Amino acid sequence: MAPQKNKLIVFIGKPGVGKSTLISSFFSGAEIVDVMPYVKKHKKKGKIPEAETIHAYREMYEYLNNSRPGGNLVLELGTNHPELNANELKRLKEKFILKIFLCDAPKHVCRERAENRGRKFDKKALLLRLERDFPNSHTGFFGEKGMKFHVLDMTRSLKEIKSKVSELLY
Repeated sequence: MAPQKNKLIVFIGKPGVGKSTLISSFFSGAEIVDVMPYVKKHKKKGKIPEAETIHAYREMYEYLNNSRPGGNLVLELGTNHPELNANELKRLKEKFILKIFLCDAPKHVCRERAENRGRKFDKKALLLRLERDFPNSHTGFFGEKGMKFHVLDMTRSLKEIKSKVSELLY
């Protein structure tokens, strides 16, 4: 009998949508893989060139493909590279049970949250990222690959969101 697969719980969304807040309040003790440290390695002159982010995503997926987790993993992604994400996550289905959550909220909510979290950020880059057609850009690629996903309304209370995630995980 084959050993039971661990879960890879994936949260994808715009900056400021609440991914990190949800993950830190719900998955304490779990191994969390965030694409942002991979992306920051590609910073040049204080900025992260958009064209370089694909290399960061590939590095992160290489880590995930080579990892031997002792339990479930939580993955936090931005809205870059939906086709790459769909392809790589589909490959990871051989190794993990996937649970994909697309975290959605209106642009103005994300912008306000991003601006109020007290971190330094590039305002122009933030505005460009908020203009992406998310979650539509991802639902099409995941649908083509026959991958299940859930869209979370991140304007709801944290308690309601955690309850919904819990319900969908188990």
